[in-house]
Amino acid sequence: MAPPDPVSAVLRLMDATAADRAQRALHHPAQGAQELHDLRLEGRDLIRAEPAGSPRRHVRPRVWSPVSTGVPVTASGRGHGLELRLSYYVKPVV
Repeated sequence: MAPPDPVSAVLRLMDATAADRAQRALHHPAQGAQELHDLRLEGRDLIRAEPAGSPRRHVRPRVWSPVSTGVPVTASGRGHGLELRLSYYVKPVV
């Protein structure tokens, strides 16, 4: 069985976050910080490609780390100290 595609998982989390406005985190065992930052940028670019009025335009991906507020919410975040989070904003963010 192939490992889950993290971009597809980000899109699912993005849609769920846009629907109920709850913050979510991606459980993804990244090989390092750069992989998560690249995934964040890819998610941001997908949001930018959405048409005006898309609910996805209200979601912002960011990389959480221990210097951020809060604690990790995924197993991968607890293991690596980094995780991709998706948050809802009232105004479109891109």
